[in-house]
Amino acid sequence: MVKIFLWRATNDSLPTKRNLFFKKIVDNPLCPICSREEESTIHVLWDCLAANDVWATGLSGVQKWKRGKGDFLRLWEKMLEAFEKAKLEKIVVMFRKAWLRRNTFVIERRLTCPRILVASAIEILEEYKQASSKENTEVQQEAIPVNKTRWVRSEADFVKVNWDASLDMKLRRMGMGMIIRDEDGEALLAACDSRRNVRTPGVVEC
Repeated sequence: MVKIFLWRATNDSLPTKRNLFFKKIVDNPLCPICSREEESTIHVLWDCLAANDVWATGLSGVQKWKRGKGDFLRLWEKMLEAFEKAKLEKIVVMFRKAWLRRNTFVIERRLTCPRILVASAIEILEEYKQASSKENTEVQQEAIPVNKTRWVRSEADFVKVNWDASLDMKLRRMGMGMIIRDEDGEALLAACDSRRNVRTPGVVEC
C-alpha cells in the first residue's frame, strides 16, 4: 500500500481538493485544514501548517528542510539524492501517515498528535521489515523451481485472471498486461497499459 501511495503522490493522482475541483466533484480547491491555499499533493503532504507540525518533530529527520519545493515529484527527487534507503522508507511511511491524518480530519474533524503519528510510522516500518525478513526466509526454504510452474485452468463457471508487468529502470516506465480466460482456456479479455515515474521493481509487483 505504501508503494502504491508513493506512486500516486508522485503522479499527482491523490484525491486532493485541487484534483477533485478540476473534476468538478467539489466546489472549491482550498485545503480543508488551513483553508488558505489550494490543496495540492505538495501542500497536503509538505507545505500545509498541519504537515509542518509532523515534519517539525525531531524524529522526522527533515525538520530543517525548507518548504515550497514546487511540486511533490521534485521534492521526492531531492530526497532520493539526499538520503539513504532506510531513511527514505521512513519518510515514505510518514508521507502516507500525513495523508491519512488529513483524511481523519476531513471525516472526524480532529488531528492526530504529530509525535504519535511519527512514532506510529516508525513502528509500522519496523513491523513491515520483520515480516518481510520472515517471509523471504520462508520463500527461500520452500522455493518452487520455475520450470515446474504452469497455467492451471479455473473451475467450471469461473474465470481466471493472469497479469504481469515489466520495468524499464532507465526510462522509469512500467508496462503491464492482463488476460482473462474461461475454464477452457479461451481468452475473454486482454488489456495492457503503461505508467511513468516508476522507480523500483517493488511498485511493479504491487
